[in-house]
Amino acid sequence: MKKLKLTLKIFLGLFIIACFLFLGFRGYLFSDDVQLTKSITQQLQSKKVMIVFAHPDDESYTTELLLDAEKEGIETALLTFTPGDAGTQTPQVCQQQFLGDVRKAEVYKSGYALGVDYQKVFDYGDGTLKNQSFSQLVDDIQKELEEFKPNLVVTFWPESGMTMHPDHMTVGKATKQAFANYNRYKNAKLAYTIMPSKVVSMLGGDEMLKLQPEANISIKANAAAKIRLWNINASQQNFVKDYTGIPAWLLYRLINREYYFVEDLSKMNS
Repeated sequence: MKKLKLTLKIFLGLFIIACFLFLGFRGYLFSDDVQLTKSITQQLQSKKVMIVFAHPDDESYTTELLLDAEKEGIETALLTFTPGDAGTQTPQVCQQQFLGDVRKAEVYKSGYALGVDYQKVFDYGDGTLKNQSFSQLVDDIQKELEEFKPNLVVTFWPESGMTMHPDHMTVGKATKQAFANYNRYKNAKLAYTIMPSKVVSMLGGDEMLKLQPEANISIKANAAAKIRLWNINASQQNFVKDYTGIPAWLLYRLINREYYFVEDLSKMNS
């Protein structure tokens, strides 16, 4: 009985220490002056939202924004420019030659889970976007913008692409140009998904830190929803751990926000 009581006391002590460390580290990560809002879509008075990304699973960066939009009855669209056919399977779920088909199915299922109303996956090769005709990419995006008519568009920051991936940066650059063409008389907003500065520093991404702007708005993100998304993207389920060294269940409880840099380009080309 004494041994059991001692074991319980030790366990309780370790648990309390772990909680203090967890809360302290999370407090450090969020000790910034980035505005925390209940809903970005509400604050920006969004009526229709279009997300433009490069690969299946990129939608994980905007999980909470899309879920908020669904709750608020806001129509959403998700464009994915490659089927992710050149990605590394983590874990392996199929023969590599079929990976594009599998990941395309994953992103459609993911979009459904996030309440996305309209989805399109383009057939540009994974890893090839920087070698594609830039004007064609811009035209593809502008056509979708003109048809869907969003007043909030979300993409990657062109200079850093969230992870320094060339496909991310190219999509961000093309979206910014297409948005400028589209937005001449639309009074829309353009937002970029941004990794917070302290997280970038923690991951050692000093080069990326120099290239991206400071986020100017954030929202709380539901860890369970993000983990569910990675379960849907089964071929990339271990990506978060492989990239950060931290399991997804822990990372999304440590970093329970989504950060954005909102750029108001309503006066562009006026």
